[in-house]
Order: sequence, then structure tokens, then C-alpha cells
Amino acid sequence: MSKRKHKHKNKGRLLPFIKLHRWSGLVSLILVIILSITGILLNHTHELQLKNHYIKNTLLLNWYGIRLPEQQTFFKLGAYNLVQVGHKVYLDNKLLASDALTLIGGIEMEDYLFIALENAALLLTLDGELIEKLTPDQDLPVPITSVYKSHSQDNSAIVIQSHNKYFISDDDYLTWTNIKPDNLKPVTIKRLKRLSETEKEPYYQLWLDNKLSLETVVLDLHSGRILGQFGVFIMDLAASFLLVLSISGFWIWFKRSRKRIRHRL
Repeated sequence: MSKRKHKHKNKGRLLPFIKLHRWSGLVSLILVIILSITGILLNHTHELQLKNHYIKNTLLLNWYGIRLPEQQTFFKLGAYNLVQVGHKVYLDNKLLASDALTLIGGIEMEDYLFIALENAALLLTLDGELIEKLTPDQDLPVPITSVYKSHSQDNSAIVIQSHNKYFISDDDYLTWTNIKPDNLKPVTIKRLKRLSETEKEPYYQLWLDNKLSLETVVLDLHSGRILGQFGVFIMDLAASFLLVLSISGFWIWFKRSRKRIRHRL
């Protein structure tokens, strides 16, 4: 057999490995780039403070199933915006409660603000600073269904409705006395001015903030979990291609090295 024929025969034997090597490299290239970049980022997560950076992109938040809750209440209370999104209640940009069931209403008095939640009540200064949170442990009647301002007694008196009964507070909100619903003026959400869509947008962002960290996204990209189980399968497949790439590359090198050695001999 001539040297040329022998050369072509050897090349024909190596051709399947060369093709396998090339396709493995092409398939795994993009995934290797993703793994490399995310790996570098994860190695420096503390320096880059990935935990403290949060995703605000709506599409990515939706991909993770993070959506605005159906429970949303917006209205004006004096100079303030009183807002509930999900279980969070805000006065302007200040978080008042993170476990509220339902925002019932609010009253602006001469010296303070009174905000009624279904399961609690908040007493605030006119500057929006929390004075006290009233709970059922302090004999607050719940669930609160409406809040009123009393006109038959001292203007500072607050009346709440619970279980179709009406209770008026003392000056310190320590005692709630059952009364008849005479001369009561309801101050509920329906009676207050609603916010415009433009005014609502910042509260949507407040609620969405701190929901999804950049570190979580990078980790999920690195593991493939950003695509669920399919993503994990893809990353496993990429690892398999890398293994094939290594083996086929070594085999091609080994065959060519043997060929060079024989040629020298």
C-alpha cells in the first residue's frame, strides 16, 4: 500500500472523531461562555454585592412568577397617599405594615392619623411617624369592617364597626365601648379620592423591589434552573458535550502523535 493511500485511510478513520469534535465544540460554545461568565460572577458575589442588587425587569420577574397581587387599594388621606399592595401597606413611600389582611380606611384628625386594617389599627403623627399599633391583644375589636369619625362626642373619638356592632374609643385607645350608630360619618375607601395610574406606578415598583436578587438569577443561569428542569437537562447535556470534546480531542491528538512517531521512525 502506497504512503498516499495509507495517509487517506488514516484520515478516513479520524474523520468521524474530527466531526464529532467540531460539533461538540459548536454546541457547547454558548453554554461554556455562560458558565464561564456566571462562574466568575459567583466567585466575586461578595465584592460585586449581587445579593444587594435586585431585578426590576417586568418580563424577568414574570418569568419567575413574581406578579403584582390582585389585592390593591389606593387612595388619598389628607396630604398622603395611603396604599395597599398585597399584604403591604404604605403611607407615601413608608412601609407601615407587611402583614395586613385588608386596608379598611383612614381618618385624618387634628393631631394624628388613624388607619384601620382588618386585623389591626395604626396610630400615626401628622408627619407619618408610627405612634402605636393597636391589635386584638389590646382589646381592639376585629375584624374591622368600617371606620368612622364621631360627631356626637369629642371630635377626636374614633368609631369602628366590627361584627355589625359599633365601638368608640377612649382617649388612649385602650378601651372600646359598644355604642349605637347615631350621627356617625363613615370614612371608608369608597368615600376617598382614588389615585391616578401614574401615581400608582411607584407603589408597584416598591412592591416588586427586593423580590428577585441578581445573585439568584446568576445562580440559576449557571445551573440552568432559570429554564426549569429543561435548563438543568441542557446544562447536563453541555457537560456531556464537553466530556465528548475532551475525549475526542485527546483521541485525535493521540492518533496524530502516533502517526508522527511512526513517520520519524
